[in-house]
Amino acid sequence: MQEPHVYINLKYGVISVGKDKILVIEQSELMRKFLKEELEQYGFEVIIAINEFDGSIKMKNIVPELIILDYMLAVKTDKVDFFQEKKNSKTVVDVPIIMLAAEVDMKAVINAAKSKVTKIFSKPIKIDTFLNTIGEILNQSIEIDNSPCILDVHINDDIMFIEVGLGLNKEKIASLKYKILELKSMYKRKSIKVLLMMNDITLTQSDINKFYNLIDNIQQSTETPYQAFKILTVSPEIKQIIEKQDKYQKIEVLPDISLAMDSLGQINVENLVSTRDKTASGDLDIVQDQDNKFLKVEKKVYIAIIDDDELILELVDTVLSTMNCQRRVFNKGTTFIESLSEEVPDLIFLDLMMPEMSGFDVMDKLKSLNHQIPIIIFSALSKKETVVKTMQYGVKSYIVKPIDPNVIVNKANEILNSDF
Repeated sequence: MQEPHVYINLKYGVISVGKDKILVIEQSELMRKFLKEELEQYGFEVIIAINEFDGSIKMKNIVPELIILDYMLAVKTDKVDFFQEKKNSKTVVDVPIIMLAAEVDMKAVINAAKSKVTKIFSKPIKIDTFLNTIGEILNQSIEIDNSPCILDVHINDDIMFIEVGLGLNKEKIASLKYKILELKSMYKRKSIKVLLMMNDITLTQSDINKFYNLIDNIQQSTETPYQAFKILTVSPEIKQIIEKQDKYQKIEVLPDISLAMDSLGQINVENLVSTRDKTASGDLDIVQDQDNKFLKVEKKVYIAIIDDDELILELVDTVLSTMNCQRRVFNKGTTFIESLSEEVPDLIFLDLMMPEMSGFDVMDKLKSLNHQIPIIIFSALSKKETVVKTMQYGVKSYIVKPIDPNVIVNKANEILNSDF
């Protein structure tokens, strides 16, 4: 926590006493809440603005030490030119800006440099680098958790899969609940089952509180009853830690993914939720933004579609044509692998049953080439053993044919158009 500072600007006669003030101008309600919560715990005073007009007024009134600005608000021309307003105000013309963006072109970078933009972060932001940058700009020491941690979340059918590897990190655990809320909003899910997969993790004594915080964040943001909350791990220590807490007694810890999937498959989460207090979620109940930001991918990305069925290729290509992305279709796994020397996709839609080179063969080849690309499987195969096998390859989602076009868009947006 930082001590209150006194700021005196003799040139403009501005005097303020207090903490470093950070103005956050962001269109996403979830991102606003996350940044405010994260920055306030380090002692900063955070002021929120919901659009460029609101931000322009608050910028002049409070004279912040730093501005965090959503790129999509900065480039709008129908309301107010934020950069011009800042340039015309002597009290804030030199205030540094950190910009958050899903996609930025070179023209925007040049304009940003002229407007005192110190750094541009692409979404989803790397929170450790982000906090370190704020500390450097404000000349403040920010002690962050540098523990190595891999954390990933995705939804398939009625199960939320949360993968945690290497270790536990306080900052990543804090952002996890917002990622969960973002996905629930995208899929319009009120209730969902949870499978927490903990790989390559050995908890130390100092990790136990972080582990409890992880469990609580997941439960509060998903509102999942503990009966529908499973942990997949081979660690006996994690099982023992869970068993020591009375409130976690209904969480089942399992060593095998097949057992976990069988256990979750027997649960009707809707029936469990109906018996609980619906008002327990408090201020974690986030409503989707009115502009429905999930309808379109903001990043210019390349999506590969691989299937030997020409009708499926045409369907998926047509559905994805509504998004701002480059697409290539392949009717053979071999031709897709050959294309990797030209360009590597940001996302793959992959069929499993193909001649010459199956979907599993494609994934094996990608692994041997050290390509870690998000993969969405669509297949007529729906056996549990097949789904479990694909998950072991790190597949993000599994879509059973026939394919619902809305599911295709949701799955692509889940991976490509996320703030967290």
